[in-house]
Amino acid sequence: MTLPRNILAIDTTFAACSAALRVASEGGCHAAQTIERFEAMTTGHAERLVAMIADVLQEAEFEFDALDALAVTVGPGTFTGTRIGVAAARALALAGTLPVYGSTSLAVMAAIAHRTAPDAMPDPKHGVIAVCVDARRGQLYVQCFSDPALPAIRAAILTSADDVVAQLPSECPIVAVGSGAESVRDAAARHGLTVMVGPVNLLPNASALFDVHLEEATQLRPLYLRPPDAKAQTGKSVRRREQ
Repeated sequence: MTLPRNILAIDTTFAACSAALRVASEGGCHAAQTIERFEAMTTGHAERLVAMIADVLQEAEFEFDALDALAVTVGPGTFTGTRIGVAAARALALAGTLPVYGSTSLAVMAAIAHRTAPDAMPDPKHGVIAVCVDARRGQLYVQCFSDPALPAIRAAILTSADDVVAQLPSECPIVAVGSGAESVRDAAARHGLTVMVGPVNLLPNASALFDVHLEEATQLRPLYLRPPDAKAQTGKSVRRREQ
């Protein structure tokens, strides 16, 4: 799809925070300019994100009012990080009356794997990239792609390594990437199948949102895939004393 000319992208889904600005060239004679900020971090996303956005706009000498759209990773990821990114995109879209485009964090990781290790990636016409991220408790966040620039083969899911293998096509080359890639390779071997492993140390980066298939989000919501760990306590209320 053809994206708007000037886009601000943000990501806070995992242990990193990033912002990127893509500014189209005047007259279309040159490639678009991309300015980005990226920092690995486990906390403090909300505070750093605002500063990063200001930094990329300032470096590009670009005004917020001149933006045409926003892009954001909607998850899966940490609950707090995913919520921060989506909430920031909503607020910025409202402030600038801007459309918002969304993508999964897994699609962004697929694009980063392509960027960092292109020779390890399968032929898009015949192979599959399985982005597998450790979600703990013996589960993985998984999404499969032929090419990150195209729509995903399937929606992102939360599942086990053995269930991933059961759903993978057996007739084409498969490269697993992400922190759960090796567990999928080992599960495949137990079933007599071969899964190759690509880059495993992947974190989403907002600049990769410009390399993936984006959908305009008419209702922007976080993609959590699992319920929160914290639950409201029951049976703890104090009985009201009769007057």
